[in-house]
Amino acid sequence: MDIRKLRLQRAWSQEQLAECSGLSVRTIQRLEKGGRMSLESRKAIGAAFDIDAGEFEKESEQQSINKPTRLEQETRDEVKKLKRFYKKIVRFGFLIGLLLVINLIFSPDYLWVVWPALGWIMVMAWKGLQTYVFTTAFGSAWEERQVQKRLDKKNNKPSNI
Repeated sequence: MDIRKLRLQRAWSQEQLAECSGLSVRTIQRLEKGGRMSLESRKAIGAAFDIDAGEFEKESEQQSINKPTRLEQETRDEVKKLKRFYKKIVRFGFLIGLLLVINLIFSPDYLWVVWPALGWIMVMAWKGLQTYVFTTAFGSAWEERQVQKRLDKKNNKPSNI
């Protein structure tokens, strides 16, 4: 059971739910974000919504089963890196465009904007390598192979790699 959904169905604020359940607003916020629910909290929330506390226990067990795997978490982290890289590219384009306008307005005879653009291009190329090449070439699969290789060496076993 999604506490936030139940609360919004009744058009209650977090403060109102806290008051009805006898829990603190901070506890309500934590529970809505998927925090662990103690037996007392389950009973209090169940009483506030007129729902059996066991329903929340089943949901709590289901959430622990649905925790993201290591691979899923690594993939999410890679996507976050990619998102940050794209934001940097957009920021780069905007700032260089702004500098170009300033350059053309105040000193159109000399394009000094080329120098900061070249510097930023080098930085963005490095960030691109970090984002695309290093994460795939030297990612978690590579780490696992290296660890296994070294463990096999220490155990005097031939490597399967």
